Amino acid sequence: MASFDGIIVACSRKQGGYCVVVWNHDLDHNGFRRLVWKPDSDDFGDEIPKFLINRDNYSLNVGDVITVYPDLKRHDASPIQPENMYLWQESTFRGFHKKKEYPRITNDYLVENILRRLPQNDENLFGMSLPSHRITVEEAKASGYSFTMVEVRNLAFTEDRPSRANAEPRTVASFVFNGRKYSDIRVTVGDKAEDIKRFAGRSFETAYIALSLAQPFEYDGMCYVCLCAFYGGVEK
Repeated sequence: MASFDGIIVACSRKQGGYCVVVWNHDLDHNGFRRLVWKPDSDDFGDEIPKFLINRDNYSLNVGDVITVYPDLKRHDASPIQPENMYLWQESTFRGFHKKKEYPRITNDYLVENILRRLPQNDENLFGMSLPSHRITVEEAKASGYSFTMVEVRNLAFTEDRPSRANAEPRTVASFVFNGRKYSDIRVTVGDKAEDIKRFAGRSFETAYIALSLAQPFEYDGMCYVCLCAFYGGVEK
């Protein structure tokens, strides 16, 4: 595939950088591509280094329009994250660049023109047998997708203090989707401290969010669901 323009619909925190997802209506997988900065690696890591997000006197964020330069030599898809697309590191713009002539697209536009037009056929998110904050690798492979944008009910954010030694406080979310409640969903919209300050203690009657399915964690081999973008809602 040649270069293409896409709208950033998620630019969320990762341990080593950011998870960036773009949308273009001409692409498969509902138009989503998760940009991957590891074209020479054997694994399927999906983080974009911080120096690529904050460069040339601008900082990328949700709603920005960028031109993406795929690595045309790499077509291997992740069985867990089929939306992954490797970037061409040797391009002038190091994989992608912001189209500065385009104003940042609003969350309302993303909701009305992308989220509301997505097929919502799953009874449970990511094809889960039961609502959960994590699924097995086998379930993740069978779901066929790892990123979606959805409307949810009764969204509530709380601060969580993990029991592990030296673990930083973080924000988790609970919500109702298709009449089923999901709890302990990790919030990765921004840095941990930013998320706590922005979200903890807030609740919404209805809300519009993006959810991403992570690669398996080393300590338990499970794929965790992350709330990676928040587009607004009706606050209680």
